[in-house]
Amino acid sequence: MPLDRGPWNILVDDDGSNLTGTIWNKDKIKTVVLDPVDALFAPFSLGAQTVVPTFTSGQNDNLAVGATTTTLIMQSTVATYLTGIVAPAQDGAVHILLNVGGPLITLAHLFGSSVPNQFIGAGYANTDLPTWRAVMIQYVAGYGKWVVLKP
Repeated sequence: MPLDRGPWNILVDDDGSNLTGTIWNKDKIKTVVLDPVDALFAPFSLGAQTVVPTFTSGQNDNLAVGATTTTLIMQSTVATYLTGIVAPAQDGAVHILLNVGGPLITLAHLFGSSVPNQFIGAGYANTDLPTWRAVMIQYVAGYGKWVVLKP
Protein backbone atom coordinates (compact mmCIF):
# COMPACT_ATOMS: atom_id res chain seq x y z
CA MET A 1 0.00 0.00 0.00
CA PRO A 2 1.66 3.25 -1.08
CA LEU A 3 1.77 6.35 1.08
CA ASP A 4 -0.77 9.08 0.35
CA ARG A 5 1.13 11.80 -1.55
CA GLY A 6 -1.63 14.42 -1.16
CA PRO A 7 -0.04 16.32 1.75
CA TRP A 8 3.36 16.15 0.04
CA ASN A 9 1.96 17.55 -3.20
CA ILE A 10 0.65 20.72 -1.51
CA LEU A 11 4.13 21.66 -0.25
CA VAL A 12 5.75 24.47 -2.26
CA ASP A 13 9.50 24.68 -2.92
CA ASP A 14 11.19 27.95 -2.12
CA ASP A 15 12.67 29.88 -5.05
CA GLY A 16 15.85 30.52 -3.05
CA SER A 17 14.65 33.78 -1.52
CA ASN A 18 13.42 32.13 1.71
CA LEU A 19 10.14 34.00 1.13
CA THR A 20 8.00 31.76 -1.11
CA GLY A 21 8.20 28.11 0.02
CA THR A 22 6.22 26.13 2.54
CA ILE A 23 7.62 26.43 6.05
CA TRP A 24 8.92 23.02 7.18
CA ASN A 25 7.88 22.95 10.82
CA LYS A 26 6.70 20.31 13.29
CA ASP A 27 3.15 20.43 11.97
CA LYS A 28 4.29 19.81 8.38
CA ILE A 29 6.52 16.94 9.50
CA LYS A 30 3.56 15.47 11.38
CA THR A 31 1.01 15.80 8.56
CA VAL A 32 3.32 15.00 5.63
CA VAL A 33 5.52 12.27 7.12
CA LEU A 34 4.39 10.90 10.47
CA ASP A 35 0.61 10.63 9.96
CA PRO A 36 0.85 8.71 6.64
CA VAL A 37 3.47 6.34 8.07
CA ASP A 38 1.31 5.74 11.18
CA ALA A 39 -1.69 4.99 8.96
CA LEU A 40 0.35 2.60 6.86
CA PHE A 41 1.48 0.57 9.87
CA ALA A 42 -1.77 0.71 11.88
CA PRO A 43 -3.02 -2.69 10.59
CA PHE A 44 0.08 -4.33 12.08
CA SER A 45 -0.51 -3.10 15.62
CA LEU A 46 -0.63 -5.74 18.36
CA GLY A 47 -3.90 -4.18 19.49
CA ALA A 48 -5.54 -4.98 22.80
CA GLN A 49 -3.65 -7.50 24.90
CA THR A 50 -5.06 -10.01 27.35
CA VAL A 51 -2.93 -11.84 29.89
CA VAL A 52 -4.56 -15.25 30.21
CA PRO A 53 -4.63 -16.71 33.75
CA THR A 54 -1.80 -19.22 34.16
CA PHE A 55 -2.80 -22.65 32.91
CA THR A 56 -2.53 -25.15 35.78
CA SER A 57 -4.24 -28.18 34.24
CA GLY A 58 -3.34 -30.35 31.28
CA GLN A 59 -6.32 -29.43 29.09
CA ASN A 60 -8.08 -26.09 28.67
CA ASP A 61 -11.25 -25.94 26.59
CA ASN A 62 -13.25 -23.02 25.16
CA LEU A 63 -10.97 -20.22 26.40
CA ALA A 64 -12.98 -16.99 26.58
CA VAL A 65 -11.23 -13.76 25.61
CA GLY A 66 -12.44 -10.19 25.17
CA ALA A 67 -14.04 -9.15 21.91
CA THR A 68 -11.30 -6.58 21.21
CA THR A 69 -8.38 -8.80 22.22
CA THR A 70 -5.82 -9.47 19.53
CA THR A 71 -2.82 -10.65 21.54
CA LEU A 72 -3.09 -13.42 24.14
CA ILE A 73 -0.17 -13.60 26.56
CA MET A 74 -0.11 -17.12 28.00
CA GLN A 75 1.93 -19.14 30.45
CA SER A 76 1.55 -22.51 32.14
CA THR A 77 2.81 -24.46 35.12
CA VAL A 78 2.24 -27.81 33.37
CA ALA A 79 2.37 -28.97 29.77
CA THR A 80 -1.00 -27.82 28.42
CA TYR A 81 -3.37 -28.63 25.57
CA LEU A 82 -5.36 -25.57 24.54
CA THR A 83 -8.24 -27.03 22.56
CA GLY A 84 -10.08 -23.90 21.52
CA ILE A 85 -10.96 -20.25 21.93
CA VAL A 86 -14.56 -19.06 22.01
CA ALA A 87 -15.57 -18.15 18.47
CA PRO A 88 -15.66 -14.40 17.72
CA ALA A 89 -18.66 -12.45 16.50
CA GLN A 90 -17.03 -11.65 13.15
CA ASP A 91 -15.33 -13.68 10.44
CA GLY A 92 -11.64 -12.99 9.95
CA ALA A 93 -10.77 -12.12 13.58
CA VAL A 94 -7.05 -12.56 14.20
CA HIS A 95 -5.22 -13.35 17.44
CA ILE A 96 -1.53 -13.63 18.22
CA LEU A 97 -0.83 -16.25 20.90
CA LEU A 98 2.39 -15.81 22.86
CA ASN A 99 3.77 -18.32 25.39
CA VAL A 100 5.79 -16.23 27.85
CA GLY A 101 6.83 -18.92 30.29
CA GLY A 102 6.55 -22.42 31.57
CA PRO A 103 6.18 -25.71 29.76
CA LEU A 104 4.97 -26.31 26.24
CA ILE A 105 1.48 -25.16 25.22
CA THR A 106 -0.02 -27.25 22.43
CA LEU A 107 -2.86 -26.00 20.23
CA ALA A 108 -4.84 -29.20 19.72
CA HIS A 109 -6.01 -29.95 16.17
CA LEU A 110 -9.82 -30.54 16.07
CA PHE A 111 -10.06 -31.79 19.63
CA GLY A 112 -11.83 -31.08 22.90
CA SER A 113 -13.58 -27.71 22.72
CA SER A 114 -17.00 -27.04 21.23
CA VAL A 115 -16.80 -27.49 17.45
CA PRO A 116 -16.85 -23.78 16.43
CA ASN A 117 -14.08 -23.01 18.93
CA GLN A 118 -11.58 -25.63 17.72
CA PHE A 119 -8.29 -25.14 15.89
CA ILE A 120 -7.34 -26.43 12.46
CA GLY A 121 -3.61 -26.93 12.86
CA ALA A 122 -1.04 -26.17 10.20
CA GLY A 123 -0.61 -29.43 8.28
CA TYR A 124 -3.72 -30.79 10.05
CA ALA A 125 -1.69 -31.55 13.17
CA ASN A 126 -1.24 -30.14 16.67
CA THR A 127 0.78 -26.92 16.87
CA ASP A 128 3.40 -26.75 19.61
CA LEU A 129 4.10 -23.40 21.19
CA PRO A 130 7.31 -23.51 23.27
CA THR A 131 8.32 -20.72 25.64
CA TRP A 132 8.86 -17.32 24.00
CA ARG A 133 7.26 -18.38 20.74
CA ALA A 134 4.19 -16.94 19.10
CA VAL A 135 1.68 -18.10 16.53
CA MET A 136 -1.07 -16.29 14.66
CA ILE A 137 -4.59 -17.70 14.33
CA GLN A 138 -7.53 -16.48 12.24
CA TYR A 139 -11.20 -17.35 12.57
CA VAL A 140 -12.71 -18.59 9.31
CA ALA A 141 -16.50 -18.72 9.51
CA GLY A 142 -16.70 -20.91 6.39
CA TYR A 143 -14.90 -23.65 8.33
CA GLY A 144 -16.39 -22.66 11.65
CA LYS A 145 -12.91 -22.97 13.14
CA TRP A 146 -9.74 -21.12 14.10
CA VAL A 147 -7.03 -21.67 11.48
CA VAL A 148 -3.48 -21.80 12.81
CA LEU A 149 -1.22 -19.88 10.47
CA LYS A 150 2.24 -21.40 10.22
CA PRO A 151 4.55 -19.66 12.71
